[in-house]
Amino acid sequence: MQPHAARVWHECPDIVRNILRFLPETRDILSCDCVCKGWYSLKAPLLSSVQLTVVIPSQRDWLQKNIDRVTSLCLRSVLSSLSSEFNNQQCESLFLLLCEAHSARSLQIIQCPNLFSLPPCIGQLSSLEVLSVKGCNNVRSLPETVGDLASLKKLLLCAGYEQTGPFFRLQTLPATIGRLAQLQMLVLKGCHALQSLPQSVGKLHSLQHLTIDVANTEHPEYDPMTLPSSLQELPSSIGQLTSLKELYLRGCNALQALPDSIGNLSALRLFSLVGCHSLSHLPNSIAGLTSLHRFDIIGANSLHALSDSIGQLSSLTQLDISYCHGLESLPESLGNLDRLKILDIGCHGIVERLPDSVGQLRELEDLTIDCASLNVGIPFYSVLYCCIISFSQQQHSGFQITGLA
Repeated sequence: MQPHAARVWHECPDIVRNILRFLPETRDILSCDCVCKGWYSLKAPLLSSVQLTVVIPSQRDWLQKNIDRVTSLCLRSVLSSLSSEFNNQQCESLFLLLCEAHSARSLQIIQCPNLFSLPPCIGQLSSLEVLSVKGCNNVRSLPETVGDLASLKKLLLCAGYEQTGPFFRLQTLPATIGRLAQLQMLVLKGCHALQSLPQSVGKLHSLQHLTIDVANTEHPEYDPMTLPSSLQELPSSIGQLTSLKELYLRGCNALQALPDSIGNLSALRLFSLVGCHSLSHLPNSIAGLTSLHRFDIIGANSLHALSDSIGQLSSLTQLDISYCHGLESLPESLGNLDRLKILDIGCHGIVERLPDSVGQLRELEDLTIDCASLNVGIPFYSVLYCCIISFSQQQHSGFQITGLA
């Protein structure tokens, strides 16, 4: 039986019992949210071999009897006229019970607008691998005990877009986060109030994915280039994240510069800068990103030039430079990107010409140009073999493309 079979359950105790009878010992029952509205069919104790994923029911007594066998927990406060909301006291009361789920590997806290903090007892969940807080937009901080979650691999803090608004009020992370030696993914979405990251993040040596997304990509109607942001700098210790493979910075429009230590991220394969419109320059140290395959620089309106060191990104296969309205020129070193296959240049600013060295990109397969200010021909096209070329022809009546093979 596939785990998603639980999604077709109804409020029939016989069906519940029959399904449980044939479950393998290590199989989780997923998403009981849509199983039984009254939960009456699950009130009886389960077989000791069953591992259960539950959404917190109103029947506390049932949960208390089975808490030791629960491996995945979801605390949900549904915001609708048909459902009552959990208040802060009820949330705290439930948390005291949740902290007894010592076998729990996953904890989701969803749409609890009256929750202002997580209880310190959360640090007792020693087996927890995933902690996801979504739509609890009034949470301003995490307890210091979050550093005691020795097994934690994923930490997701995301704003919700409901009656509570689209932004998280989280201002900082506790320094103890640096003790999460197993953490592989850290995602912060919609955290426009986030003022800083602690230097201790540099101790997350297992971290492979880091997202700081002020705009919250789940809601594209919010423009990442215009949303407010409080984060003005990244800690220099970020360069110690030697396992980091993906770094997303989106809507961080107060960020003026990247630390030089960014060049120490030798394992980084994807670097996405979107809507960081106060970013005035890229450090020369980016030449150290020798494993980088994809580099997005989108909406960096204060960026006037790219560092020549970008030409030293020897592994780069995709480069997107779009909506950088202040960009005045592109470096000749672009021609040194021997492995580049996709190049998107959307400089809606004052770039008047493209470097001739682009003609040296023999591996280039897709070139997109959208630069309204270009006013000269581009003879280098004659050496771009087997390349799909697209460009905006507005104000480009003088363009001539010749010699394409």
